[in-house]
Formats: sequence, C-alpha cells, structure tokens
Amino acid sequence: MELNVVKRTALGKGAVKKLRQSGHVPAVVYKGGEAAEALAVAVKDMEQALQSGEKLFQLTCDGATKETVIKEVQFDELRDLILHVDFNEIALDKAIMIEVELVTKGIPVGVKDDHGILEQQIHRVEVECLPTQIPENITIDVSELRIGDSIQIKNLVVPEGVKVQGDGEIVLTSVAPPKREEEEAPAEVAEGEEAPAEPEVITAKKEEAEDEAEKKAEDT
Repeated sequence: MELNVVKRTALGKGAVKKLRQSGHVPAVVYKGGEAAEALAVAVKDMEQALQSGEKLFQLTCDGATKETVIKEVQFDELRDLILHVDFNEIALDKAIMIEVELVTKGIPVGVKDDHGILEQQIHRVEVECLPTQIPENITIDVSELRIGDSIQIKNLVVPEGVKVQGDGEIVLTSVAPPKREEEEAPAEVAEGEEAPAEPEVITAKKEEAEDEAEKKAEDT
C-alpha cells in the first residue's frame, strides 16, 4: 500500500503539537543502524492504512520511495487518536521477522456438545518470510477440539515460505471445562434469634444517603 509522507525538519513537543493540529501524524523510519528519518503522514491516510490490514507499505516522499513495514503504533486510547508511527525500511528480497494475527475458525465440539469454553492464550505470533509473502493472518481450525484439547505452535498450518518462530510446544488455544456455578445459600436464622445488625459504618452511610435523597425530593 502506498503512503504519501513529508519530511519533518522541526522537532520537539511544540512542533509535534502543531503537526497534529494540522491533521498529520508524526512518524519515523528506521533502517539498520542508521539514524532514524523524521516524517509526517496525514491522519486520514494512516487510519485507512491501519484499517486495510496491509503489512507492507511503500512510503513516497519527494518522488523517492521506501519499502517499509510498521514497527509500532502509539495510540491515545482515551481520545482514539494515533499519536506516533514507527516504520522499518526493508528490502523486498530479504526475509524479515513480523507479527501476524491468529484467527480461530469454527466452533469446537467441546463447546458445542459439552458446554466447554474456548480460550485463546496467544493472539499473535512472529513469523519469518519475505516481505511479499507476509500472510494477512493465520487461521486456526478449532472445530475438532474437545474439552482438554489444545492447538500449539507446532500445529499451525502456514503458507509456503513462512516460518513460525517460537517454541513449538507453546499453547495457542484450548478448550477448558465449563465453569461450575457455586451458589451459597444465605445463612438461616434460628427461631428466636435476631438477624445480625448492619455494621455501624454501613448504617451511617445508608442514613446519609436517605437524608440526601429526601433533600433532593424537597428541592424538586
């Protein structure tokens, strides 16, 4: 996917603030041990790029292009804003390491027939492949899993040229037994005995709340 970017000359908090106010996201591109290059990309373009699910991005600046992948995206989750993007420059003919999302497919037998619970312990795995072979995601078929069954890294089926990294014994997803609901019956009060009084602090708070409610009712 192509992204048009511009070089950043002004740095620092003040410059970054103005940049964001103008509808752009600050970004940097890393290449080996070289100094990072400061860039900026339009917010709307960056949002579309992230929503596309693409892994490979061609950055275009002043007629020159760079093949890159996203290294990291920083978000302001409270305001739902993209704060900063880090890119890694790559060569299309050299293998890279990149994280790929795991997607489950199907309903496990252990869930459908025995009311078990599908648990996904790992949501992304690191793979090694050429940039042009990066899979959009890796699908895990969980339909045959019964209670106690699991799928590990070594069980993953991936496209040719893609190697999954990590210990093959790591569990990615499994089916756990259904949870038993243990309801505690309220303690019975023997005949002739009084129910335990509410703690003094709670009672006081309760009275304060009632007084406040009465005051509001009078005001209205």
